[in-house]
Amino acid sequence: MKLAVSYDSDGTILTMFDPEKLRGPDFTVHYVPSKGEKHEVLEVPKDLEAVPFTDLHKVARVNAQSGSPRLERFH
Repeated sequence: MKLAVSYDSDGTILTMFDPEKLRGPDFTVHYVPSKGEKHEVLEVPKDLEAVPFTDLHKVARVNAQSGSPRLERFH
């Protein structure tokens, strides 16, 4: 599963949504991140798939340190 994720410079998730929900037969909505935000469509790792969508931001962050941003559990 992929999610569109906006995050700050620390990797804190600010916004998440299903990018497929922004398309319909007659429209496409484009998301424009706020100043200072970064935005990516990221794969949800297997270890986070069971976390309810409404709680995902509480247990995950975006790690952009390795060059390619990825969603990961933080402790």
